[in-house]
Amino acid sequence: MHAPLVRVSARLAAVTIAAAAAGTLTWSPARAAPGESDRFGPGWSIPDSDGNAASSHIGAYGPPGTAVYGNWQTYCADPERKGPHEAGGYTGPATVEHWTSSVTGRQVPDAHLAYASYIVGKYGQTQSAAQAAAVDAVVYEWLAGGSYRIDGARGKQRLAYPVVSPSSRTMALAYRAEAKKLAGPYRLTLTPEVDQTPAGTKVTLTAAVTAQLSGAKVPGVKVALAESGKDGERGQVTTGQDGTATWEFTAGAKGTTRVRGTAADLPGSSLKILSPRDSRAQRMLLAGDTTTATGDAAIEVTPAPGGVSIHKKDPGGDRLVGASFQLTEPGSGRIVAEGKTGPDGVLAFDGLAPGTYRLRETDTGSDLHERVPDQQITITEGKTAAANPITVIDPFKQGELLLKKIDKATGKPLSGAVITVNADTLDASGRPARGEEIARLTTGKDGTAKLKLDVRLRNGTHYWASEESAPAGYRADAAPQRFTAAPGARVTVTLADSRIPTPPPATPPAATPPPPAPSSPPRRPPRSWRAPARPTPAGSSARAAPWSPPEGAPCGPDPADAAHTCPTAGNRRPVADGRPPDGGRPRRPVRPSPLFPSQGGKAKTSLLARDTRPAGRGLCRAPVSSPRGAELTRERRGLVLRCSARHHNHRMQEEPWTSPCCTTPWSPRRLRRSSPTAAGSSPTSRAWADAKHSLQRPPPSQPATTHR
Repeated sequence: MHAPLVRVSARLAAVTIAAAAAGTLTWSPARAAPGESDRFGPGWSIPDSDGNAASSHIGAYGPPGTAVYGNWQTYCADPERKGPHEAGGYTGPATVEHWTSSVTGRQVPDAHLAYASYIVGKYGQTQSAAQAAAVDAVVYEWLAGGSYRIDGARGKQRLAYPVVSPSSRTMALAYRAEAKKLAGPYRLTLTPEVDQTPAGTKVTLTAAVTAQLSGAKVPGVKVALAESGKDGERGQVTTGQDGTATWEFTAGAKGTTRVRGTAADLPGSSLKILSPRDSRAQRMLLAGDTTTATGDAAIEVTPAPGGVSIHKKDPGGDRLVGASFQLTEPGSGRIVAEGKTGPDGVLAFDGLAPGTYRLRETDTGSDLHERVPDQQITITEGKTAAANPITVIDPFKQGELLLKKIDKATGKPLSGAVITVNADTLDASGRPARGEEIARLTTGKDGTAKLKLDVRLRNGTHYWASEESAPAGYRADAAPQRFTAAPGARVTVTLADSRIPTPPPATPPAATPPPPAPSSPPRRPPRSWRAPARPTPAGSSARAAPWSPPEGAPCGPDPADAAHTCPTAGNRRPVADGRPPDGGRPRRPVRPSPLFPSQGGKAKTSLLARDTRPAGRGLCRAPVSSPRGAELTRERRGLVLRCSARHHNHRMQEEPWTSPCCTTPWSPRRLRRSSPTAAGSSPTSRAWADAKHSLQRPPPSQPATTHR
């Protein structure tokens, strides 16, 4: 309320009341449309506390009304003093930390200054008459007090004038509640989700602006964020309804990274006033004052993490699923990471601090493979698992070879055999052959030797076992054997040798006296010698004695045949006309004998005899044919004569045959026959006996001289 306007208002009110009573004036209060401004600024002219119409103002002082401080809106803080147009000018603005009410004369709580500052700073700079009126009512609530409070008598009256928008009171009540909750001073808090992080990783930070008077978080506040460093990230977030906001950034180089947050344009938390040059005038509050809250966060950035990917295979190149590994710290043995290879045979460890670790395989995931020894791996800063692959090959379990050396005949184990084991290869034709020598084994007392063999394939690896030298007394006749060594299995290879035959012990030859020198040259038996007659069995007819002509007599049975006289010993010749040779025997009928079987068909029998004639004599080689086609030949092979006979039909047995020129007695050496029978069991056996008897050697009284 403005003091100079009181008297005028009183007079106008009296006149108005009198006119109304006389019925000569119909009064209707002036109504201002929302957004209107009177000559003082956004708001409305209202009656003062004494009822003087248009003598007071509810709203802001400033453009488009009276300018108090440039283009800034100002609000009256002393309702009982003169208006700003009577202040003679203002100085400031200046910040005040304490306030004494001009209405009550008492110092208001410091929190009320913050509340008023919040409302004036946030909502005071406006061109809305309703909003300006609401701000004016809240300022009187906190700084004037008394009846000028919103719920005070004068406070209610000011907002109840018809010219004032009903929304002003609604807004004033809302402003008052908001100020109690969100008025400053403010604190900006930046909270990273981690205090330490590797370089190059994402970090999430939460920003919150808190009203310190109430402890409530302030929504709708814009917070600018910046990472320290030349290349640090920048960003801005706005707090939500919960009064917080999150920001994500990537940590830079290792070291300490700081993030600075700035919440600007917060409502002012302390009053800035313009002081009148005339102390009787009102003190004016400067609208639109703001404050700034800042906050910092520090994050320890460690070196960028790295990783490793383990690719598990076997010697054949097949991937291994389910192999278990542990990654431990070398010094403490602390397990940093562990896992199993997946269906692709790969296990990846990522997010590891750079350094050296020990990789340990705890399970191969297969019964055919051996675990590999522990190995050291290096994790490089910033090198992920995908960029750092290693291949771990689990070897197949070794196969066991059991070599056995035995006697081929008895199966007895043989010790001392040297056996070589060779790798398998291919020769020039592509066939399996022995390759590089791997081991050389010697069988022990039990005839065995053992060897562990590497296996490179799931189905086994081929090798060769060959005998290098046999045990004493045996010959190495066992052929090389090709065998297969399977993972974790035993294979048995048996090699057998034969014993070398032992020659009988040599005995010294018996001393034999030299044969006596002949006293006289050997002489042949007389021509008249004949083999002794075989005794004639009882009841059988006597056999005629063989005929032997005297020397110089005719050879044939006919004495008149002088043309066939027997020659002398040096003049023998064959006879081809069917007669006996010189000095031969007469012809005689052929007896049934095994020499000529009775059945038909061809047959051949040989009779071997030793030639007893002196050396230098001629040989009879001419064949003699019988009338029926039988043929007898005689030939000499070395010093042995062979007489043979062939026949073509069974009638040969009944025909007489012509003997060759054999005038010297024959000595049987070996007789062969087709079907031998016991002597004396049949006529055939007796015939053999007769033939044998006729060819016996001379009696001891007349020894025959044999020339070899």
